Amino acid sequence: MESTMKDVAKLAGTSLMTVSRVLDGSKNVAPETRGKIRQAIRKLHYRPHRTAIELRTKRSNLVGVVMADIANPFYPPIVRGIEDVCREHDYNVILCNTDEDTQRENNFIQVLKERYAEAIIICSAKPKIDNQAELFASFRSTVFLNRRPRNVNGDLVISDNLRGAYLAIEYLIGKGHQKIAVINGSQRFSTGRERFQGAKKAMADKGIRLEDKYVKFTNSSIEGGYCAAKELLNLPSLPTAIFSGNNFMTLGLMKAIKEARIKVPDIVSVVGFDETNWSEITNPSLTTIKQPTYEMGVVAAKLIMFRLNNPQSPYVEKKLKPTLIIRDSVKQIVQHQTTITGVLMAN
Repeated sequence: MESTMKDVAKLAGTSLMTVSRVLDGSKNVAPETRGKIRQAIRKLHYRPHRTAIELRTKRSNLVGVVMADIANPFYPPIVRGIEDVCREHDYNVILCNTDEDTQRENNFIQVLKERYAEAIIICSAKPKIDNQAELFASFRSTVFLNRRPRNVNGDLVISDNLRGAYLAIEYLIGKGHQKIAVINGSQRFSTGRERFQGAKKAMADKGIRLEDKYVKFTNSSIEGGYCAAKELLNLPSLPTAIFSGNNFMTLGLMKAIKEARIKVPDIVSVVGFDETNWSEITNPSLTTIKQPTYEMGVVAAKLIMFRLNNPQSPYVEKKLKPTLIIRDSVKQIVQHQTTITGVLMAN
C-alpha cells in the first residue's frame, strides 16, 4: 500500500502542516524536525504528489524548451546541452516541437503555463514576438535561442552568424573563387539576414562584386536548396563555388549537383553552414561552418538558472563563435578553370 503524507507525519512525530512545509521547500522548519521528516520519507518510500505541490507552490522545477523543428539535426545537440545543465540543478525539461507553426507555438506556451513551468527556452517561429510582456510575465525566466526576434529585449543566446558566413566566403575567395552565388534563406529571421550580411561583407572587403543573378532567396529546406541550386546550375554563365546556409539546404544542393552530374570539387566547390554527422562521410567530405550547438544549449540553460536566482539583473546576450571545418569539397581554382560557387543561407 502506498504511503501517505499522514504516515510521514505520524512516523516523524510532526503535524501534517510541518510535513507540507518541508515538501514545499519552506525554510521555516527547524533543522532537527526537517531531518526527521526526510528520514521518515526515505523509510516509507513516500512519493509526494507532484501536481498537488505545483498547485500549492506554483513551482514545478520544469523548464519548457520550444524548438522550431526538432527533425533538423541542428537542434538535438542544443537540447542535450539544455538537459545536461537542467539535470545538474534538479530541473526537468519538457520538449515542444512547433514545426515552424506559430499557432502550435502559442498552444505549447499555454500548456507550459498551465503546468507551471518556471522557465522557457524558445527558438520562435515568429520573426516578431507580439506578446512579449505576457510571455515574460508567465515565466520566471525566458531565454530566446538561435533567432533574434525583431522586437525582443531579453536574454538571448545565438551563434555569430555574420562571422560564420564571412569565414566561409573568405575561405572560398582565398581558394581563388570570385564568381560567388548566394542562395539565401528567409530574411524574416535574424539567421538568414545575418548570414547574408556576412557573405556580402566578405566579398566587399575583398573587392569582389556579388552579382544579382547569383543571389537566390528560398525557404530553408531540402526542396528550397534543391530548386535554388537547379536555377544556378542552369545559368549560361556559371558561378564557381557553393556555400549552403543551413544543413537542409545543403542536402538539396547536393541532390541537384548529383542530378546534373557535376563533380565536387572538380567542377563545383561547396561549403555548408552547419556541421552534421553526414558532413564527414559524404563523397567528397564536406567543408562546413560548425556552430557550437551543444554549447548554445548549455549557455541557454545556465542563463535560465542565473535568471531564476537573479530576476532583477540586466538582460544578457551571449554570441558564440562558429568555426570553419576544412575538408575536401573546395578546390583551389586557377585562371583557366570554370567552376561553380554558390552561397546558400538560412536556418
